[in-house]
Amino acid sequence: MRGTTFKRCACRDEDGKQLGQSCPQLRSTRHGSWYFVLRIAVQKHPVKKGGFATQAAADKALQALRSKVTSGTDLTAGQQTVTDYLEEWLAGKAALAAETRTSCAAHIRLYPEPGLGALRLDQLRDTHLDELYAAMRQIGTEVRRPSPILRGCWPRGRRHRTATGRCPPRGSGGSTRRCTAR
Repeated sequence: MRGTTFKRCACRDEDGKQLGQSCPQLRSTRHGSWYFVLRIAVQKHPVKKGGFATQAAADKALQALRSKVTSGTDLTAGQQTVTDYLEEWLAGKAALAAETRTSCAAHIRLYPEPGLGALRLDQLRDTHLDELYAAMRQIGTEVRRPSPILRGCWPRGRRHRTATGRCPPRGSGGSTRRCTAR
């Protein structure tokens, strides 16, 4: 995994072509901004990010990204929507019986997809689910918290809690088991 930092600017020559790293003014501390690029073996394209005021800031961001990659963090998780996740989740359940698969697909299409589908997973909060469950109760749907289908939207160990900060009480439509998401 190779990474480097560099400085560039958006100045253009007489033909309108960007000078980038060949701009003669880049030696000035007030001109251009710092970038980093990290080539990761499992990705087709390198990760490139810029706009840092100093080389030290770019180096720090590069090291943070390297540690994420080293620890196995999924770099694309922040881009995935709830709908994308649920489609992947259902596709990954190869052992599901045909009726169960149809039921899960219908559940996803009716409830989480219209209400939460456009949200990115990293933006999904407990309050979003509380609102979804409240809307489901208004139309007479029995609600279990956390929904077995939505349970996977949380990282391991994160607990779904109601807006009050507590796990839902037994008999309130909540799960009778612990409410730890898995």
